[in-house]
Amino acid sequence: MMENKENIGDSLNSKESDKGTPLLECGGCLPSPGPAADQHIPVEDHSIVFFDLETTGLDNCCCFIQLSAAYMEKTFNVYMVPRTPIVKGASAVTGFTVRRHKLYLHRRPVQTKTHRDCLVSFLAFLRALDRPLLAGHNIKRFDCPILARVLEEFQLNEEFKLLVSGFLDTLILSKDLLQNTGIKSFKQENLVKELLKKSYPAHNALEDVKALQDLYSALRPTPAQITSHLFTLDHMESHTSLQPLVEGKVISKTTAQKLARLGFNFEKMKRSHLQNPSEGLRQFLEPLKEELKNSMFTKTVDKICDFFKIEP
Repeated sequence: MMENKENIGDSLNSKESDKGTPLLECGGCLPSPGPAADQHIPVEDHSIVFFDLETTGLDNCCCFIQLSAAYMEKTFNVYMVPRTPIVKGASAVTGFTVRRHKLYLHRRPVQTKTHRDCLVSFLAFLRALDRPLLAGHNIKRFDCPILARVLEEFQLNEEFKLLVSGFLDTLILSKDLLQNTGIKSFKQENLVKELLKKSYPAHNALEDVKALQDLYSALRPTPAQITSHLFTLDHMESHTSLQPLVEGKVISKTTAQKLARLGFNFEKMKRSHLQNPSEGLRQFLEPLKEELKNSMFTKTVDKICDFFKIEP
């Protein structure tokens, strides 16, 4: 964990238009939204694995150097030589350096695996735990997007989805549970110091996950509190895909969260518009009506349609 990581429709297919012509002008079907992110995950039935990445930097394109996980007394820990240089600040915090294609931790060489072998080993670790939840600190904004990108690169994302029930970000959870306690910093290292009255060698992924497991036990969240903060890889991928609309000020961050939670992503929205420019997107996004006022829904759909008209 880096020092500043915490600071970083089936029924539509048969409908017809008001003019009596088929709704779909291309002979295809409107795409269906993905699985809703708020689908019920019975947390009592799943073990919780705590995981963390150490990376070459803090940007979305950085590579991970260390992947660690812990479930009770079981631990997982692998290192890999990164494919991009380690930024100076990250090296100073984590102690990782690369010389002549070899990885060193505090000047001592460590055994490494390829990125693919690392992921395959991680999947094997998860497979033995019967679809656990994965928990980590600030993973929604940092670790998960990096992990998802690499899983997709090696075509392991679909297998990963079968092995994991969902994600829990303990940074968001702790802010909810400790909002009136006077705690000012929700960095993991500070929470461990405040709640557990101890320190640990932070910025080493294995030590981070061990400490986080102890911290989570001290937080003692209820199943309802856990469930309210769960998200899936599908939700995260959908939300990431919607960022061009957020950056273009077509939709707000809140609307992007609602769309992702309902299972909508950029490509499916674009496809529904291309298949029927007049009504396809409006009907595809019908479930969003329950989340927005009618006037806001109409305005949102119109702005997205205008975006797709000029988007190459």
